[in-house]
Amino acid sequence: MDSLRHLYCMDSLRHLYCLDSLKHLFYLNSLKTPVLSGLSKTPVLSRLSKTPVLTGLSETPVLSGLSKTPILSGLSKTPVLSGLSKTPVLSELSKTPVLSRLSKIPVLSGLSKKPVLSNSLSHLYCLASLRHMHCLDSMRHLCCLDSLRHLYCLDSLRHLYCLDSLRHMYCLDSLSHMHCMESMRHLCCLDSLRHLYCLDSLRHLYCLDSLRHLYCLDSLRHMYCLDSLSHMHCLESMRHLCCLDSLRHLYCLDSLRHLYCLDSLRHLYCLDSLRHMHCLDSLRHLYCLNSLRHLYCLDSLRHLYCLDSLRHMYCLDSLRHLYCLDSIRHLYCLDSLRHLYCLTL
Repeated sequence: MDSLRHLYCMDSLRHLYCLDSLKHLFYLNSLKTPVLSGLSKTPVLSRLSKTPVLTGLSETPVLSGLSKTPILSGLSKTPVLSGLSKTPVLSELSKTPVLSRLSKIPVLSGLSKKPVLSNSLSHLYCLASLRHMHCLDSMRHLCCLDSLRHLYCLDSLRHLYCLDSLRHMYCLDSLSHMHCMESMRHLCCLDSLRHLYCLDSLRHLYCLDSLRHLYCLDSLRHMYCLDSLSHMHCLESMRHLCCLDSLRHLYCLDSLRHLYCLDSLRHLYCLDSLRHMHCLDSLRHLYCLNSLRHLYCLDSLRHLYCLDSLRHMYCLDSLRHLYCLDSIRHLYCLDSLRHLYCLTL
């Protein structure tokens, strides 16, 4: 939930046509902060549900037929996925002291009272075209999640390369070169996904609509499968797991040969000290939320400037020098985020 250099704020987004199509964004669903929860009451956002572009998405043959895909319909019955809810590591996350203290942070709790955040989303066109968005991970040149000046829509996304690196994604504000999640001309297919190495980088994934070159979510030649998980030791240790964003060596959600587990994270020190985390603002060398080699903890965040400017934040994936989410000494606010580079930090 990786460089938003010119991210201005989640408030202006003047040309944002609709935040309704973002139904499949997992990270947006988990964001239950007061600031985000208050957005639903914003006049601009409340009118988005009536936007013809968004309302017509449900009628798209490609999207409507996905629910009937045998592969997708059978995922819920996969033993590996069904057992995740019973994993001690995941079930205990809600009891983590570091996470439970986040709601008590004055800086974060006071953000909901700022009228600046409830703005117009000036330059967001729509979540449909997103012409040259390469990927949703690195987002080195992502300007901001507020104006999204050149964001056209999440429909065609012709040149969307992957949801992980997003190297050439300029911002959720401008997204000038992101086409849309509809045409996806060069997407191989949700079946074989020959060149899909991981669900984060998806370097050659172009779009989710036409999917001309999309082979399918069934064969997944270079993805092994969500069933065997031969080299995955467990969702607990994950010694050699690099990150949940790039997952360079992740072959498939089945064998996950190089995925060891989501528990030990050998190089993860703790979500408490985060010694080298500079801030949720700059996060210059953040690598990923999986390996988090130099991530110490989400508590002190000594040099965290603010959830608003995040000038030098590159991505929510590496976060090499992320300090922690506790002290937030230099956190300014979740409004401007002028130099935020990406959302994978």
